[in-house]
Amino acid sequence: MKRLIGKVALVTGAANGIGLEISRKFIEEGALVWAVDKDLESLKKCAWATKRIMLDISNPRKVDLALGGFGFDILVNNAAITCGDDHDRIVKTNINGTRAVTETVLKKMVSRKRGKIIFITSVHSALAFPGDAAYDASKSWAVSYMRARAIELAS
Repeated sequence: MKRLIGKVALVTGAANGIGLEISRKFIEEGALVWAVDKDLESLKKCAWATKRIMLDISNPRKVDLALGGFGFDILVNNAAITCGDDHDRIVKTNINGTRAVTETVLKKMVSRKRGKIIFITSVHSALAFPGDAAYDASKSWAVSYMRARAIELAS
């Protein structure tokens, strides 16, 4: 039985790795999947997606323009970068970008009083690795942000 028939899912980082497999599984389960990725060549391979959007989530204005007017039932925050010690790029994507996508999608979810948000994190949220301080911190941030927003919106 397909459990997601009629649901619209937005998956960031959908063109490769974990995001690609999540997107495929959602399609198998009957969801309409919006695949978001900044990698145009990989995104072209996602022909099965309901909608493909080339978007660098590190630009909050572009996130709002691309996604702000739509209502999603499910958001999967999967997009992230690992750039060693390039703190600025990691913060722009993994923290600011994830927050921009979440807050943009939440506007409609809150007004409709329904929706699911999934954050893909990593062992890096709990453990530190040499040379990955910025990435480790960004994954810890995602867990804390997710918990705080869940408590704030629980009612």
